[in-house]
Amino acid sequence: MCFETKKERLEKNKKTLADCVVDVDTMIAIVDGHATTVEKLSKIKEKLANTNPSSEKEVVKMDKKIKNYIAKVSKKIKKYSVSGKLYKVEKDLKKLEIMIVERGCVSRKSCPCDEKDFVIKDGVLTAYKGNDSVVVLPNSVKIVGEKAFYYNESISEVELSSSVHTIMSKAFEGCRALNYFVAHEGLSSIGDDAFYNCTSLSEVVLEEGLTTIGRYAFAKCPNLYAIKLPKSVVKIGEKAFLLDRNIVGKTKRKIKRINKKALG
Repeated sequence: MCFETKKERLEKNKKTLADCVVDVDTMIAIVDGHATTVEKLSKIKEKLANTNPSSEKEVVKMDKKIKNYIAKVSKKIKKYSVSGKLYKVEKDLKKLEIMIVERGCVSRKSCPCDEKDFVIKDGVLTAYKGNDSVVVLPNSVKIVGEKAFYYNESISEVELSSSVHTIMSKAFEGCRALNYFVAHEGLSSIGDDAFYNCTSLSEVVLEEGLTTIGRYAFAKCPNLYAIKLPKSVVKIGEKAFLLDRNIVGKTKRKIKRINKKALG
């Protein structure tokens, strides 16, 4: 019996991701002139470009599913672009986006913000004084402290470095412009109310190592529809995803399996 090595899986995975990007480019060419569909496909392409190739069997398997689903969507786009009924693929494109977010392993290729914009004491970030919309935390931050970004009106994207292991309660509460959040491996716990009332938050990527999500952590995030929830999560607090009615499918089932009261 011939077993595939990690190196072989990685090379195959690189090719799969590259093929997916090419396939999406082909779909964009087909729907040229249909601005809404082009925009959605471009967003999907960007997500694919920001994913890291992996040799992990589960990720490789997921990428194969994504490639197969792209092929399915491509056939529909060819069909409906002729009749002008591209609205019929909207649900498929949304599902494809969710699949890519759930896949995880994101590489935003971002540089940390100026450390002068942060108030950091003994590795604890207590406040953010900058005005950037995209915030990438410096490696010196180990803990995002309580209310560190409390009701910040400017941030739209936040990326944590792998040095951050804890997000404390209310850290991002009320950040109503925040729509995208990614934490790399290293984060182990998210405190109560951490993202409470982040009304624009739509995509969250959480990698392996996270074990605990506190009470009301993502409650009242009505636009949240795509989450990468790692297998390492074993505890989700009561009403952690209260009123988040756009969470569906595999992620919703996973949340309910860990705590039936997490969805309110």
